[in-house]
Amino acid sequence: HARALSQSGDHKAAAEVFEELYRDGIEAGVIPIIDHDFRNALINAEGSSARLHKLVRDMADQLTDTQGPITAIYLAWQCRNLGEGQLGEELFGHALRQMNKDNRYAMTLAAVEYLWHGGQHARAEGMLEGLLEDEKYAAYPELWQLAAAITGQQNKLAKSLRAQERAIDLAYADMPDVVNLQVVRNDHSQLLSRYEQLAHAVATLEQQPPQTLVEKVIGAADRWRALDTDDTQACNYAGRILEVLGENDLAWDYLTTPLAEHSNEAGPWVNLANQLRSQGDLVLADRAFATAFEVEPTNAQVLWDRAQLLQQSGRFEEATQLYQQIANTDWQPRFDWIKQQAKRYAEGRN
Repeated sequence: HARALSQSGDHKAAAEVFEELYRDGIEAGVIPIIDHDFRNALINAEGSSARLHKLVRDMADQLTDTQGPITAIYLAWQCRNLGEGQLGEELFGHALRQMNKDNRYAMTLAAVEYLWHGGQHARAEGMLEGLLEDEKYAAYPELWQLAAAITGQQNKLAKSLRAQERAIDLAYADMPDVVNLQVVRNDHSQLLSRYEQLAHAVATLEQQPPQTLVEKVIGAADRWRALDTDDTQACNYAGRILEVLGENDLAWDYLTTPLAEHSNEAGPWVNLANQLRSQGDLVLADRAFATAFEVEPTNAQVLWDRAQLLQQSGRFEEATQLYQQIANTDWQPRFDWIKQQAKRYAEGRN
């Protein structure tokens, strides 16, 4: 009814109906939805925002008395969304002045959410830090996850990473007998993804990677492996990061760990080699091809693929030696075409 009156142009009547409706809602302990129809009716009825601001302030005072100051933050949020940012900040400040030790946790989280979604990330970070300085709340992993998200949005990678590390350390310090594997995978893949970002940054700057970063990567990957029934993803993450950090032997150990059950099959090694080649890890890809051929020395295709990789890497002498090996070896008939191609490459007619 109030909307219909407002849309018909009878703003004074609409304002009266809206006021009655909202005051009744407050009496019933309900936080009304402050929408554009409500705002426009009250502003147009008086030709200014004075009536709107008075009603909202009265609503905030009454709700604060009956339901606590956190309700004023919710009202502030609605005001901001309607373009009444100054009024929203007034209500927000009024609510914060009534924070005490009993309502501190809930009030702080509501305030952080208000600031964060309003794009005031630095203020949100500051409020959350005040909570995390309290020993009681510093043990809550979800607060550190929130801190990681807020600082991450400000491109504070190192600080965000420290917060995420703290969150995961707390969450997995005392594990129950049954865990949610999807949560484990999400937590650790996000953490290792951050380590990968940092590793690439270190490599780009041509700096010596800190040993602590290597240790953290290993620690996170090993914890993930201990909790997960499938260690493939954890090992692949660790292998990629350690290779970027120049720890090739460690990287190789992690990348090949999931292949332990297939140590006598060339296929998984070839798949690993192709995966590494696509990622630009040509040194480790060569190592994987070499292992695949050791496992299946009658497969000329594997040797050919390795020779092609060496040629792609600029290791022409080694590639030529492999082409000669292929050309001078008796293979199964299905590899005849490879033998002929290898002869051409070995003779320099490629």
